[in-house]
Amino acid sequence: PTTPHTPQPHDLAYVIYTSGSTGQPKGVEITHANLTGALNDLQQYFGSHVLLLASLSFDASWRALGILLTGGCLHVPENRRDLPAVSRYMREHGVDSVSCTPSQLAALLAAGPAPSPLRILAGGEPFPAALWQQLAGQGDVTAFNLYGPTECTVDVTVAPVQGVRPVIGKPITNTRLYVLDAHQALTPAGVPGELYIGGAGVGRGYLNRPRLTAERFVPDPFGEPGDRLYRTGDLVRYLPSGDLEFLGRVDNQVKIRGYRIELGEIEAALRKHTGVDQAVVIVHGDTPDALRLIAYVTSAPGQTWQDSAGPQLRDDLAQLLPDHMVPSVIMALDKLPVGPGGKLDRRALPEPDGARPELDAAFQAPTNPTQEAISAIWSELLDITPIGIHDDFFQLGGHSMLAIQVISRVNEAFDTDMTLRVIFDSPTITALAEHVNSLTSTVDRTWEALQPVPRTEQLPLSFAQQRLWFLDQLMPNNPFYNIPDAVRLNGALEVDALGAALSGVVARHEVLRTTLHDEAGRPWQSVSAPQPVDLPVTDISAEPEPESAARRMVAAEALTPFDLSTGPMFRAGLLRLAADDHVLMVTMHHVAADAWSRTVLFDEIQLLYTALVEGRNATLPDLPVQYADFAAWQRRWFEDGKLSSQMEFWRAELADAPTILQLPLDRPRPVISSHRGATTTFDIPHHTTTALRTLGHEHNATMFMVTLAAFHTVLARYTATNDVLIGTPITARPHPELEPLIGLFLNTLIIRADLTDNPTFTTHLRNVRTTALNAYAHQDLPFDHLVEELAPTRDLSHNPLVQIMFQLNTLNPP
Repeated sequence: PTTPHTPQPHDLAYVIYTSGSTGQPKGVEITHANLTGALNDLQQYFGSHVLLLASLSFDASWRALGILLTGGCLHVPENRRDLPAVSRYMREHGVDSVSCTPSQLAALLAAGPAPSPLRILAGGEPFPAALWQQLAGQGDVTAFNLYGPTECTVDVTVAPVQGVRPVIGKPITNTRLYVLDAHQALTPAGVPGELYIGGAGVGRGYLNRPRLTAERFVPDPFGEPGDRLYRTGDLVRYLPSGDLEFLGRVDNQVKIRGYRIELGEIEAALRKHTGVDQAVVIVHGDTPDALRLIAYVTSAPGQTWQDSAGPQLRDDLAQLLPDHMVPSVIMALDKLPVGPGGKLDRRALPEPDGARPELDAAFQAPTNPTQEAISAIWSELLDITPIGIHDDFFQLGGHSMLAIQVISRVNEAFDTDMTLRVIFDSPTITALAEHVNSLTSTVDRTWEALQPVPRTEQLPLSFAQQRLWFLDQLMPNNPFYNIPDAVRLNGALEVDALGAALSGVVARHEVLRTTLHDEAGRPWQSVSAPQPVDLPVTDISAEPEPESAARRMVAAEALTPFDLSTGPMFRAGLLRLAADDHVLMVTMHHVAADAWSRTVLFDEIQLLYTALVEGRNATLPDLPVQYADFAAWQRRWFEDGKLSSQMEFWRAELADAPTILQLPLDRPRPVISSHRGATTTFDIPHHTTTALRTLGHEHNATMFMVTLAAFHTVLARYTATNDVLIGTPITARPHPELEPLIGLFLNTLIIRADLTDNPTFTTHLRNVRTTALNAYAHQDLPFDHLVEELAPTRDLSHNPLVQIMFQLNTLNPP
């Protein structure tokens, strides 16, 4: 006979399969100790007659055990989908408690009057704000919001439904919660981070999945030896009350147009709108250039989609979020799709059909070939069909990066030479087509098109490259123009695949294997043949403090100079902090890259690495031209005299301008600039940024123009001058073929402000807008040629013409 086994605390109580956010089932191992610890704490929230509305296959159904073990009566409805019948059953049988998901609860309350009094335990999905507010005002209903992952015996926090905003509350007994940043350091209150869970509820791991277990169940740096934390992947933050607020998923952080975006923050902002009940945001698109944000919303009770959709919803959202976080498409659904357990099923969300969103202007189709061609360009870039000739480009989801591509494609299609200003002044197809028609017969576009040049001769440098080469000659072997990046890689890493992905990117972009040479004072560039990228791996896991060691090595790598004559202009290294924790260091020299290039670089690394790991063919589209072809084209363009009119503009624009801005300094300026500096940060209140954005909308000015005008004003006050020159970097990629290239495509524009006669700020803003748009229209003249032409007094203590640079990088709000 088999010897009876007495269960021990660390024996398995059950294994339950969950797909979580990955879609791939995995068996979660929960022990008797896990289960009893949670049951003992949560019994206080139940009554004596409990209705289990959740499915028995749902992980939260384990609450039934606690009810039965403590002598309560468990009610399991015969047909839980017949909610009117369930509502009658509850009243007839004295049910005083119900366990369900928030979506089930909302439907139950709508099906009939609830028994009174009633205790509600809801969990398994985010609690809608409208339902929260509905329950918070009912004295005969006591509701609790429960939160927790299957891996931690389901429930780890509880929050009474009260107050004005949903929260997931505070930890239950014997549970520890930590909100950590990407480096697993504690975040301050109010700052989003990933939730880590420790304590009695943390399960054993995943059945027969040791690698996945090691990724998600990690050592607890704040506990006793042997303690573990579960990484939830949930984005949360602590409120001043001590409650946790759920924001979304960490793995819902995406990168679009160089910006890192938390989808949960957009969803939270949408749910604040009075017309919206539930909201979910996804990223749609097959390539990095085509990525866009799609929002799905359901209407708040008592309102319809027509009351809250269209331009007003996007405008309201723009008051709360930066432009790059406003979804380009908002789709209305009767309800969000859920899986068998009642949780949101993102995979069941309908595909955006590229339909035209609701706009102020009524739809009108193109009426002539010019409008049809421009409409096709907009549709391709915005992924929207159809587009009306009176539709506003920016209301359709357009932004400055897309505007650059629109102008580039329209110029190529119609053989024109329009500038970025045109799309700001003519943001509809009708207006843009009229502008195109007015130019096609007058613009001289006779210079040679951008095309590959032979590699048999010495290749010239671009003007931007030549400037950096000249500075390197003055101060050789300096790290001032390094572009360093350090990326944390959590989870299993295929080092060979990563090295192959890096090699693929370098082989694809000639500029990363280019060296610069000098012959009789004339610089030229040479391109080397592709070679495998060296990816040295430094194991620092045995260091007493791997995090500190990693920071030191990243800082040292950032300060390691490049030799422009021997190259390469790209290097990489990998730090191993643990088997599943690495830091990828990638450094490029500015002579070969700019900010746009960084986005191209990491997008291509990710695409190639993913393909290699998945065993797919790791290829990217061919590049029709390389950076050296652009440099040769730019030289021919300048030598043909195509920039003479731009030189005349800048000569007039900067006539009699001061060449040095006398800033009040706390010590003498060094004879030679030391390039030593510091960073100072401060916060601008949210209501101020909202007011700035509103001011910009009222005067048809971008946030860049508004903040630049304010910065001009500040400098004028501090320097006691009415004539202020500020430089701003601008990306110059005038041809579509240049958009997927890594390379240095930057120029410096000078924005001059005249504050004579102490103008009002709105007058000053209008002047700055005009000045900035005129500068954009003449952005092709290389800054170095402008300096040579104006010949200001030169010395090594300050930069010529402009000593102050202004650049607006919109960051995610906390």
